[in-house]
Amino acid sequence: MRKGLIIGANLLLTPSGLFADDHQFNAPSGLVFDPPEVIFEPVGVLATQAKRLRLRFVAPQISDTEKFGFEKLEADFEYLCTVSGLKIAKRSAPKLEQIIVSISSDPIALGETVPSVAQYFDAFSVVDGTCIWDGI
Repeated sequence: MRKGLIIGANLLLTPSGLFADDHQFNAPSGLVFDPPEVIFEPVGVLATQAKRLRLRFVAPQISDTEKFGFEKLEADFEYLCTVSGLKIAKRSAPKLEQIIVSISSDPIALGETVPSVAQYFDAFSVVDGTCIWDGI
């Protein structure tokens, strides 16, 4: 369990970043995800004014890209957008237009590429309270 300061809407501020809720997500692939790192954009705006939300999940198991390729994780993206991203939008960020979900095998800084770290991304528009795949 992460320890830190609760800052409303079930968001937890820890020394390593902002995390949503404090429970795990059982995804369709069979993976269990800890709460994600949460980044509201544009950077510097309050959540209530954010247009984009990044959910950054870590799953060490995906380092085995033969077993956990994008096809295996594909349904997880929409699931995580819905159960985590839309929950945050409803509670804290009513102006969200887009949710970007990323899953990596190890935590890395936003925007970094590390050859030994598997990373997958997907993007969704928020339309009428649902996640609509953006087709990336």
